[in-house]
Amino acid sequence: VLATARIRSLVAALSAYVRPEGGARERVDVRESVEDALRLVAHRLDHVEVVRDYSQVPLVPARAGELVQVWTNLISNAADALARGATAAAGSTLDAPLGPPTLTLSVRPQDGGVRVDVVDNGPGIAREHLDRIFEPRFTTNHGQVRYGLGLGMGLAKSVVDAHGGTITVVSRPGRTRVSVTLPPQIPGALAAAPANPKEES
Repeated sequence: VLATARIRSLVAALSAYVRPEGGARERVDVRESVEDALRLVAHRLDHVEVVRDYSQVPLVPARAGELVQVWTNLISNAADALARGATAAAGSTLDAPLGPPTLTLSVRPQDGGVRVDVVDNGPGIAREHLDRIFEPRFTTNHGQVRYGLGLGMGLAKSVVDAHGGTITVVSRPGRTRVSVTLPPQIPGALAAAPANPKEES
């Protein structure tokens, strides 16, 4: 019964994820889109403590599938960082993360819209990488560009921008926080613009 329920929830999450681009925006409960993303990447979080800190939030205008892509990317990046931190810490206390691998997801209201914080206690992002984090194709994953459920931070920013929002990253050893804000209304010029831009080849 539990396996069946999990499969159904995953199918529902995938349905949101693969929704055709350019679909009409709707009023979205951001908490549900974050949960969809968690279901998609649950297999990568087996050894990670996931802490949910959800407040009551307003619905915001968005394409739900695109938001799921953004959260999937951010959660996958955090999972990668936590895995690297665990590997680096093996046999050493110098590079150990602060406590067991933990991912904290916070969703709360801000300025009439919604703010989402994705926080991990991994090794952090090097200062020289922070300046390039939103460049197309840039990755800190040992020089390998990975394609799959994640968008890459550059394209994640493009999606957030297309929703009239902002995305910022603050990082130090033991704590990385990615914050996304989504406004209560999309500015007129952006509301008519296509979202979910494709990466140039």
